[in-house]
Amino acid sequence: MDQYRQIYRRFFLALAVVMFSLHVNVSSAKEAYKKTPSVLKTPKPLFLKPPAIKAFGCQRKYLYEGKVLECDSNLSRDGENLRPILSQVPEALSELNIYQKNRRNIKYLSYLGTLGLTVMGLGLIFQSGKTGSEAVLIRNLVFFPGVMLAGGSFIYGFVFLTANEEHLVRAVDTYNDANSEKQIELRFTVELTF
Repeated sequence: MDQYRQIYRRFFLALAVVMFSLHVNVSSAKEAYKKTPSVLKTPKPLFLKPPAIKAFGCQRKYLYEGKVLECDSNLSRDGENLRPILSQVPEALSELNIYQKNRRNIKYLSYLGTLGLTVMGLGLIFQSGKTGSEAVLIRNLVFFPGVMLAGGSFIYGFVFLTANEEHLVRAVDTYNDANSEKQIELRFTVELTF
């Protein structure tokens, strides 16, 4: 019991010393602040001009009639801003429609990839408490198919999106073949970027 009293006594003594030193430091800081000239006391403005924020959007551009214009809408890489120009040539418009339809349908691959990751995670959870042949069986029947499903959907989506960009190029080429006076020049490559 005496040991605890000594520990408490030392603790409260140390706490009193710390509190006293803080009081002294605060008091001396207040006195120093009062002695400073008022010119130095003026506060800085609280609201500075915020930096310019770049709005969401894609950086794909095209040249048409001497103007550099945005290719995509603000929502996605859909080539929608080409539609008013390409509407003059029905074949070019159909290529643009195929391009946009393929980009909309690619979302199902993300669901498939998520399912693969979920199956993979469940395989790890089920395998954690098992040993021997039972763990190997769970790994072979649950974990590896989940890895294959997630990896396969990613690779297929990557290849599919890269190949889909050719529909946009074909739409522009079809329009350019039909209109020799007003040409569209794409200012981007058709490679898939991250």
